[in-house]
Amino acid sequence: MKKNSNKEIGIRFSCVRVGEGLSQADFAASLGISLRTCAHIEAGTRPPSAETVLALHRAYNIQPNWVLLGVGLPEMGEDSKALNDFLDELEMYIEETNTSISYAAKNKLIAKWHETLRTAREPLGNEFGFLLKLVQE
Repeated sequence: MKKNSNKEIGIRFSCVRVGEGLSQADFAASLGISLRTCAHIEAGTRPPSAETVLALHRAYNIQPNWVLLGVGLPEMGEDSKALNDFLDELEMYIEETNTSISYAAKNKLIAKWHETLRTAREPLGNEFGFLLKLVQE
């Protein structure tokens, strides 16, 4: 996956939503965007507008550089380098094992990992085979 592609931005965007425990509809409403726009951003088919990134920052204290570039801290206490490393390792695992994983299952896996950062628990390791089974059940 190309670094900082719309897909990566969408993954980071959905990590915030899932980490907050919100449906796409509730998350979209909190940002003042339509459900359709939210779905397109999360799927990586459309980048978020500057207004949406600003709304994300205001509502959830999420740093714009993290959303758009994957650099810096998403918010206080979280390490975006760890998330980017996790994404890179996950992509390598998927390619090396020729694993098929749905976009929804991949987002669940990433969100689960992200949740461990947000709750100050030890982040999930890179036991991708186990983790993939967990999210596909």
